[in-house]
Amino acid sequence: MGHTARLSCRPRLGALPLNAAVPLAQPRKRGRPRNQAPVLDSALALVRSQGVRAVTMEAIAEKAGITKVTLYRHWPSKAALLADALLTELAAALPLDAEKPAWEAISSHAVRLGQALEGDIGGLFRSVAAECVVEEAALRDFRDRYLGLRRRAALQIIRAGLKDGSFTADGRAEDLHDAIYGGIFYRFLFGFGALDRKRVLQLLTTILKPAA
Repeated sequence: MGHTARLSCRPRLGALPLNAAVPLAQPRKRGRPRNQAPVLDSALALVRSQGVRAVTMEAIAEKAGITKVTLYRHWPSKAALLADALLTELAAALPLDAEKPAWEAISSHAVRLGQALEGDIGGLFRSVAAECVVEEAALRDFRDRYLGLRRRAALQIIRAGLKDGSFTADGRAEDLHDAIYGGIFYRFLFGFGALDRKRVLQLLTTILKPAA
């Protein structure tokens, strides 16, 4: 395989632009390197070219220029590695900015999410989610590190909108959030209804009832 590259420990840029009150990462128990870009990019490139079932840890290690031992030292399984790769891809493509006005923040994120799920990211999401579902630890990691962080950030925005009158809907912020994103993922996973800008904004308007 030629020379073996070493994973850098320099911090990686491009974290989610969330409000400071929302933690950007959970502590890593396995001591994964912060600069994971070469490995994660290699994993996603292989998934895109070969499909998730055909990709192996050996192939990822070879493409990234590291040993399989090094790879397993930082990720216990292919599912865990692919979950990290997808999390990084989603974070870069779908920022959720709590500094923006509530309607602008939620609507722009939901519209971009719908567009992303109908494109290349949607295919990646289906493939990686299917891989994670069969591995409890990877599924928990995906839920806590992506869905959990995004849910807390979105709840912060929805609560602010309810408090300042931007949203006139009744009910708890948690229920409103789950109706929005549950509706989007239901349409995505089962193919009921479109996820274009018009349909997503209709869904948001029906649920949040933004002030005129």
